[in-house]
Amino acid sequence: MKQLLSISLFLLLGLSAKGQLAEDALRLSTLKSSLSTARTASVAGAFGAMGEDFGVLGINPAGLASYYESEFSISPSLNFNESNASLVSNSNSTSKQSFGLGNIGVVFAKQPMASSWSSSNFAIGVNKQNIFSQSFLYQGSTPTSIVDRFAQVADGKTLGELGDFEDGLAYDAFAFSSYDSLSNTYTTDFDNYNGNVNKRQSVTRNGKINELTLAWAGSLDKKISFGVSVGIPLVSFETTKVYTENDPDSEIDFFDQLSFTEYVSTSGAGVNFKIGSTYTGLQNFRFGLAVHSPNWYSLTDDFENSLSYTFTDADGPEVNEAMSPRGQFNYRLRTPWKYIASAGGLFKVGDVRGFVNADFEFVDYGSSAFNLTSSDLSGPADAEYQEVVNADITDQFQRVMNIRLGSELGYKIWRFRAGVALDATPYNNATAESNTTIGLGLGIKKRSFAFDLAFQALSSEESYSPYRLTDESQNPVVNIESSIYNMTGTFGFRF
Repeated sequence: MKQLLSISLFLLLGLSAKGQLAEDALRLSTLKSSLSTARTASVAGAFGAMGEDFGVLGINPAGLASYYESEFSISPSLNFNESNASLVSNSNSTSKQSFGLGNIGVVFAKQPMASSWSSSNFAIGVNKQNIFSQSFLYQGSTPTSIVDRFAQVADGKTLGELGDFEDGLAYDAFAFSSYDSLSNTYTTDFDNYNGNVNKRQSVTRNGKINELTLAWAGSLDKKISFGVSVGIPLVSFETTKVYTENDPDSEIDFFDQLSFTEYVSTSGAGVNFKIGSTYTGLQNFRFGLAVHSPNWYSLTDDFENSLSYTFTDADGPEVNEAMSPRGQFNYRLRTPWKYIASAGGLFKVGDVRGFVNADFEFVDYGSSAFNLTSSDLSGPADAEYQEVVNADITDQFQRVMNIRLGSELGYKIWRFRAGVALDATPYNNATAESNTTIGLGLGIKKRSFAFDLAFQALSSEESYSPYRLTDESQNPVVNIESSIYNMTGTFGFRF
């Protein structure tokens, strides 16, 4: 009953006019430590007890204390996303590529004289936290139409109360065949049709989260290190969806086809802090603890929709189009706290030396929360929607422990690395297994220059619905399997 009420309120308050969903909170809460430098990418982000790499700032800032020389680093990266989307028995494969920087940053290393501090280092730079580059396409035939959703959103409203982004568009494009002003109900061409509807949708997502980081770390007698950082995550994300339905066999009276296009762009920034400590007092072992605060985001959505509806009556085919105004909505989001425990071991066998590291990450995805009432333009409906969507976050997501294991072998100037990360599913009552990331890499390290190259592969699964109805069992569900490949190269210059 609670879930049915939640969906009903989503319909009542106009889902597309707001755009904030539990999935949006999850997307902005899922930050990855293995997308910055090639060294951290090649060990799948398993680097929390180690140091001397700019990527460690995204895991445990205390690792910055391991630098005893200043360094500038830059990491070009190339991302490939292959998605296979299936609706019923039909499946379609698509791919998308993107290019960017995993990191750019500088570390200023200092060794204080006549002090118990063996290092006191400062760093500033940018690390990539997530990539939103994906394209998928599905098509198939299932019961219900997106017009059914438009009618459910509209029912009970007068014409003057219809929204600009869904039900109002449907009325303007003549997707509603009639309106009863006494009961404020709307009829459609699909009301007397119980068969399947042909549907197709292409979805393109672009964007990223980059974090500007300022950090300090110091080491006491080379035994225990402390680090702190302040991060400013910068969000840039946009989605374009083109959804179509048609009736090639003229099974639905009057209806021929429709096309519904949705565009939303999310931009903004936030602030966070990280504190951490590492213990290196034992000869061949290292331990680390880190706490990441939430990201406190201030975000803006810019959005617009359009609808084209074609039907044939006694006068012949008629095409009607409607366009929404450009909408904008300002809001805030708080992501979860994160806790990371790390353990590592150093070893040397002849001319071969290296490390093994394990990170254990604890995060409660159900603790994210939207604030939709921070704008001066917000009203009672925003407060109601905020309560519903935050309850949906709590219901859908759970506490998880993610595990990362990685190792590096060094022989003379050569470095060889591998790692694996197991990310538990954030969904409650989900049957999906953990998402797995595998990293491989190699590098060379000389006195004043280093170059590292990493390859990373990630597989993931998600379920997606193009629209939601009061009866959840009637929602079309698309299963999406994605394979993501990243290649990162890092150039490091010591000075």
